Amino acid sequence: MHHRWILLFLVSGLAVPVSAQDGIPAGILGSLDYGVIAVAGIIFLLLFFVGLNRIFKHAGTEIHGSSVIYALGMLVAYLCIAAGSLLIISSMLILIAIGAKMSIFNWLIDVLSLYIPWGGVTVGILFISGGGFALFLLGVYGVVHLYGTPFLNPLGVPTRRGSLSKYEQNGRTELEPLNPTLTFKVMDREQDDPVMDVKVILKQMNGTRYYTKYTDFDGEVTFRDIQGYGSEYFAYVEDDEKREKFRVLRKKSID
Repeated sequence: MHHRWILLFLVSGLAVPVSAQDGIPAGILGSLDYGVIAVAGIIFLLLFFVGLNRIFKHAGTEIHGSSVIYALGMLVAYLCIAAGSLLIISSMLILIAIGAKMSIFNWLIDVLSLYIPWGGVTVGILFISGGGFALFLLGVYGVVHLYGTPFLNPLGVPTRRGSLSKYEQNGRTELEPLNPTLTFKVMDREQDDPVMDVKVILKQMNGTRYYTKYTDFDGEVTFRDIQGYGSEYFAYVEDDEKREKFRVLRKKSID
């Protein structure tokens, strides 16, 4: 039975598309069906790109473990990507065939009717396309989780606050996110105690941007989503730009 379907597909792929009279019957999909499919397609694409963004945003390094488990995991991941791609392409071919009233891919519609008889062609298209996007994302997650992302430049990887940039600190190259949240702790130089309710100025060293905020009970102040990179700024207490009276310590960012 399966061989007959494969043979029919190969032969039909070489044939010239038939006319509308010999093709798919008119009216198999109405305007409402096309509207539902279009809206669902937009939603699927949005969810797909959001999913990809989250996968690569939280991607870690390569996971080392048993070579057998690693190989099986990668095989399953690639199979998911292949199956997802096949389902997405199939749904597109069905829509093209119906829209052009071609009979080349009649067998795909027959498969839909055979395996999804309870919802019709519209539900079948939504089912296989949605399943295709889900399988593709699952496969990408598996590849990234197992293999990591050595193929990506870390400077282009988005973080919670934006893309990364390099800067030098204590002779080492560090990475920092764009538009970060910076937290500082103000300490009195003489008594070495945190100082509350003093005005801290966060100023861009080679620019005109600056931010101001007062320290809390613990002597800390947080500037959220500053423009640019943290290494472009320095912080000091008002009227103490040279930090002679107060020490302003930058706390490690958790972004």
